Amino acid sequence: MCVDTHTYIFVYVLTYFCLFLLPFHFSSSHQFDTRYKREGMEVAAMSQASLLKDRLLNQGANHFVIFTSVGEVLEWSGDFQNEEKRLLAYTVAQQASTLLRPGEELKRISMVFDNVAYVITTIAGPNEHFGIVVKRAVSDALEQS
Repeated sequence: MCVDTHTYIFVYVLTYFCLFLLPFHFSSSHQFDTRYKREGMEVAAMSQASLLKDRLLNQGANHFVIFTSVGEVLEWSGDFQNEEKRLLAYTVAQQASTLLRPGEELKRISMVFDNVAYVITTIAGPNEHFGIVVKRAVSDALEQS
C-alpha cells in the first residue's frame, strides 16, 4: 500500500467519523437541536481540519490550505498565508469538486507547474464538502506516492 492509499483511507474514515458518526441528539426543542447540529458540525469541521493539518505536517507538506465548500479557511500553512493564494486555491478546488461523480466521496487531482506539484483533494461528506490544496516540490511529491 502506498502513502496515497493510506491518506485516502485516513481522510475517508476521518470524514465519516467527524461528519456522520458524531452524536447530535441533545434536543429539548427543534430550534435548539438545529442550532446545536450546525454549531456541532462547525466544531467537527475544525477538529477534522486540525487532524488533517497534523497529518499533512507529519508527511512533510509545509504549504497547504484546508477550507469548507463555502470558502471558509479552516487551516493553512506556508505559502498559503497570502490571502490571494488561498482564494486561487479555493477557486481551483471548487472547480475540482464539480468532477465528483454521483456516489464519489473523494477526488484527487494533481497539477505540475515549474517543478512544483499541486495536489487538490475534494472530500464530499453527507453535510459538508472540504477542499485541500497542497503545494510540494515534484521530487517530494513523487517520494510520497
